[in-house]
Amino acid sequence: DFLQKNGLWIQSNAKGSLLQLCIHNQEFKSLQQFFDLLPTHLDIVIRRKIGLELYQGLLNNRNSNNKFYELFSHSVFVRTLLFEELADPDFNIKDQEKMYQWYLKNTQINNEIKWMQDFVFANALLFRYYYITGRIRKLKTIGKLLFENNDLDPNNLNLIHIFPRSRWYAYRLLYSRENGYLHYEQYLFDLMELCRWAANELIYEERNIVLYNALDVLRYLEELELINQKIIPLFFKDRSVEQLNDQSIVTMMKWIEPNGLKKLFFN
Repeated sequence: DFLQKNGLWIQSNAKGSLLQLCIHNQEFKSLQQFFDLLPTHLDIVIRRKIGLELYQGLLNNRNSNNKFYELFSHSVFVRTLLFEELADPDFNIKDQEKMYQWYLKNTQINNEIKWMQDFVFANALLFRYYYITGRIRKLKTIGKLLFENNDLDPNNLNLIHIFPRSRWYAYRLLYSRENGYLHYEQYLFDLMELCRWAANELIYEERNIVLYNALDVLRYLEELELINQKIIPLFFKDRSVEQLNDQSIVTMMKWIEPNGLKKLFFN
């Protein structure tokens, strides 16, 4: 096993692996040396093991995680694996708000589409967090960046990864509600168009991403009739006429869960 050979994996250790201990003891130089040793093409199973160990280490850390975020927001490996692939939209880790603030500070602008993807991805996670926690002033600040930003080319928005793209279309409805439902019907129409396209054109996992994000937002907006009569029939054309209530929608979201961390760690 790669991790065992490099001395950073201890099985059946109640205190966790050395990766976790490095985080708890702020041995960041050792962590960086370890990341530098990793081969360019790392087996996905090993990648996910490392990612889960890093997540667990941050989750259980009694100290601040801010220094870790500051240092490793520069690391392509950590950004891609921990901050992106295993993103935790519920912000269970201490100081996770700062994780994405550092992520944004170190997002490069040398490729417009990649910059937009990273920009939308991180700000959308922050937007959802502020919405869930009722931090309206920060919600509106991030919302203005995401949904009233002339630097975001609408054509490029359709070229970014489907996860941040679908979050953008879905969360824009929440932003509209906080602004007196301004443009709400147009934003709802745009989300429906994205759902129609996804249901007909995307592969199974990508369809689940769009459906999940639509349900996540429409639940908060209490759009149960829309969910039952328009959204669900798009994705489940042979579904029975039984009406979903809020709890059964939550159950469906668990069933189609597209988030990498939740699938690996929580389920």
